[in-house]
Amino acid sequence: MRVAGVIAEYNPFHSGHALHLTSTRAAGCTHIAVVMSGNYTQRGEPAVIGKASRCAAAMSAGADLVLELPLAWATSSAEGFARGGVSLLAALGCVSVLSFGSESGSVDEIRAWAKRLDALEGGEVLKRHLKDGVSFPTARQAAAEELFEGTLPPRGPNDLLAAEYLRAAAALGVEFEPLAIPRAGAAHDSQGAPRMQGEIASASAMRRLICAGEWERAMSGTTPEAAALYQAERGAGRTPFDYGLFGSIALARLRSLEKSDFAALGDVCEGLENRVYAAVREAVSLPELYEHIKTKRYTMSRVRRIVLAACLGVPARERTCMPPYLRVL
Repeated sequence: MRVAGVIAEYNPFHSGHALHLTSTRAAGCTHIAVVMSGNYTQRGEPAVIGKASRCAAAMSAGADLVLELPLAWATSSAEGFARGGVSLLAALGCVSVLSFGSESGSVDEIRAWAKRLDALEGGEVLKRHLKDGVSFPTARQAAAEELFEGTLPPRGPNDLLAAEYLRAAAALGVEFEPLAIPRAGAAHDSQGAPRMQGEIASASAMRRLICAGEWERAMSGTTPEAAALYQAERGAGRTPFDYGLFGSIALARLRSLEKSDFAALGDVCEGLENRVYAAVREAVSLPELYEHIKTKRYTMSRVRRIVLAACLGVPARERTCMPPYLRVL
């Protein structure tokens, strides 16, 4: 028995995800366990389709077990997301392979980038770039280019996240065999719509189509089984998620909070709670709120995660440990 672990959001599950599971099986893995975000995602937003249907879609495409990544880690930064997912796979006690999508398809290059990230963390070069007032990802990239010019491996979003998986495994003392499955089809966050059934589009393109009501075009980017599951959800009125209604509820919740509540959040520092507190009293929609809070120091994803954590009551202390349970979806 050779069990592979996969960490994913599947927001929504599409043909590229199905190919990843098929390729993992073809690489000699007899079973596949997936750790999947629940109803909220690392982007700091609710998933466009509920977790039950996304789980069923993954099962229909070859997953044998789907576990839920708890909220505090599902809505964390890439480092926290990776730590939570890796710790759950390790807790199963049977996973020997960590399978992930990759732009480069090279475990060696991903390992090299992980080692460079280790060398950067807490270093003086990184601190110097952070003093320029830029976001952490921007500062880290600038520090890496300064220190490792000419020797940097490819750094696509999937490779960067894979490097965080390897770093998390090392930090937790867990040994997995890394399996890099080359990403096929549309690039990460590409907005190109699928043109035929089964064509691989990005999850962000599919979310855009679903929210725009272009249902048939969106469903051509996933498997027939997943499309049927999503259609049932649509017929029951459970998808797509109503982001406009969520925004109204979220703003009402945020306006009931004090500055100390915002200060207790994991991604809030350097007095940012004052900016958030003022912004929630001026903005009339979530997009407007995000723009009021965002600066060059804070990425839009980080701002969305702060807002979501405030709405759902996820304080920083909940991310200081590892998930204490396994929840089977």
